[in-house]
Amino acid sequence: MGPKLVAISIAVTVVVLGIAWLGDQTGSRLYGLPLMVAMAVGVFAVQWIGLIHARLFETEHYFDLVGSLTYVAVTVFAAQQAIDFGLRQQLIAAAVMIWALRLGPFLFMRIKKAGEDQRFRKIKLSTPRFLLTWTLQGTWVFITAGAALAAIMTPNTDALGGLF
Repeated sequence: MGPKLVAISIAVTVVVLGIAWLGDQTGSRLYGLPLMVAMAVGVFAVQWIGLIHARLFETEHYFDLVGSLTYVAVTVFAAQQAIDFGLRQQLIAAAVMIWALRLGPFLFMRIKKAGEDQRFRKIKLSTPRFLLTWTLQGTWVFITAGAALAAIMTPNTDALGGLF
């Protein structure tokens, strides 16, 4: 089962990188990569660093917190890379960060209070399962934030209307 889970993790990562490549409209590059691809790579890097810590200490306590901090980090990066960081982009970035900064600590404290996250009882004992779980969290972060990231990095000079 282990090699199959690793293969699934690799396949999921490749699909997300493909989506990032197809969705990049900025034309800007970072280390030769389109910005959306660079952000996806960064998202997975943060998750896999979290995996290393979690695996070494056989803990899931920081899983949700790392996910939320990844939302914040990738949103801040997108804002820094934006050609035009106008009010629309600021509102979108603020909404993502407020949501992430509210949800992450809430879930983290819930797990700390409970002493464990029952979902991880078996998962954290298997490196391939743990890898897949952290990879899926990176996928979740990038896919759910993708539209916001694209909007943040897209220059828009239109006046804000009713709902932006």
